[in-house]
Amino acid sequence: MWNYARDNGIPMAQPLGAHRLVAETLLDRYDQALAHHAAA
Repeated sequence: MWNYARDNGIPMAQPLGAHRLVAETLLDRYDQALAHHAAA
């Protein structure tokens, strides 16, 4: 996919999963969901 896009001049966004802030947000939301589930 990346080669096709690059070879054809199609701009592609980088994956967000490796970005530190995205990972922190994901983990925070996971912790919140676990806490909510445990409280229910």
